[in-house]
Amino acid sequence: MKIYKATEKDITDLVFLNSFVQKIHAEQYPKVFKLSPDEREISNFFKNVIEKEKNLILVAHLNKKIVGYLWVTFQTRQESPFKYENKLAYIHQVVVHKDYRNKGIGKELFTYLESVAEGKKTNNYVLNSWAFNKEAHGFFEKLGFSTCNINLWKRKPTT
Repeated sequence: MKIYKATEKDITDLVFLNSFVQKIHAEQYPKVFKLSPDEREISNFFKNVIEKEKNLILVAHLNKKIVGYLWVTFQTRQESPFKYENKLAYIHQVVVHKDYRNKGIGKELFTYLESVAEGKKTNNYVLNSWAFNKEAHGFFEKLGFSTCNINLWKRKPTT
């Protein structure tokens, strides 16, 4: 397996892999997530992400195809009267094709991320995950993640 920084030539594969996660989220929260977002818009979205220096999309390449990716943004949150400065890697998305899960690909993506983040003097890794996604929670916990914040929401009742 080879892990490298995504380029524009990888966007078609990113859109394809993202569609699996998008579908799962749209099934759980159809009023939040679009079931079939426009592929051209998603492509342009990934193109913009790739172009920004603070972003990094790592792709896992195996058997002549991309089988997973991790999208992270490096952030510096300035010190305030309430908190110390915090350099963090905010992980937006992690996707591994369902046929390639439980083969160490996700772990390798995170290991590679850690080597990049070390050079940026990153203090913390942060991600959020929807409550229904128990499989992902187990994976993140195996990597050493733990709950540090809980978001609550209240939805307006539908009529």
